[in-house]
Amino acid sequence: MARPYSPWLQSVTIPDADTNVNLFDLLEAIDSEVPAHVQSISIQVDINEGAARVFIGNPDTLSATNNGATMVATQAWSTGSHESNLIYLKDIELRTDTSATLLHVSFIVR
Repeated sequence: MARPYSPWLQSVTIPDADTNVNLFDLLEAIDSEVPAHVQSISIQVDINEGAARVFIGNPDTLSATNNGATMVATQAWSTGSHESNLIYLKDIELRTDTSATLLHVSFIVR
């Protein structure tokens, strides 16, 4: 990363409802040097998103009924690895039931 922020803290928007988007692709659009592997990550739904639901899952399997986590405003999903940078951001897919849903993402790279 050109700017080795630790933690890395940014906001991203899921543009369309009922469409899966890859987390890494969203992050790379705002930081071309975002790492693909991180040690820990947290994703939070913005407080102003009301009843919008955000689903987190894996590519090719994520849906509103098949996901690893479902969140609404102010809720967060976090995960970490005990070893260095084992979380592969390209394996995290996002989906929402409301267009233009704002998320806050933070991660640590070691």
